[in-house]
Amino acid sequence: LISPEGRMEINYLTNVQPNGFLRETGLSFYLPETMEQLKWKRRGHWSYYPAGEFAGNEGETSLYNPNQAAYGERPKQPWQMDTHNYYYWADAGANCDRPLTQMAKGMKENIYYYTLNAGNPSTGLSVISPDASVACRSNKRADGQLILYVNNRWDYPEIAWGNYCKTLEANPCFGKIEIIF
Repeated sequence: LISPEGRMEINYLTNVQPNGFLRETGLSFYLPETMEQLKWKRRGHWSYYPAGEFAGNEGETSLYNPNQAAYGERPKQPWQMDTHNYYYWADAGANCDRPLTQMAKGMKENIYYYTLNAGNPSTGLSVISPDASVACRSNKRADGQLILYVNNRWDYPEIAWGNYCKTLEANPCFGKIEIIF
């Protein structure tokens, strides 16, 4: 459903999912390269996070950091502003030419809103969740395509050895997502 006011509501239900525990279920959207900023508000696990925390209850960050230190050099920025990971991507450091920062890529769970814009609040979109039941993250494909993931269910079964884990079954996959343009 798309309203004249710029709201889009999507309800979905899938079938024929693989057996096992889920990682993420939701929808993904291709976004234009013009997106530059991320702002969010969420219901975190704790009431307080230090200023500038990677995934605090509220935050704002640039999607990109052009000042990346070369391989072997001491980084000039905090880890959350890094764009390269030489462990995963070897000498290239990233999977694309203009990678996102760690803070921009990191999943923001239980969001009230997750807003991406082109440096101006009137040029973007917001995922809205009044009950904080949605998680969002952004990522880049190898060809540089920016992708927004909006998840209704998410889990980390690979780290269930003592860490917080929901162990959610993959079946059924369903949800409701609301986006404001």
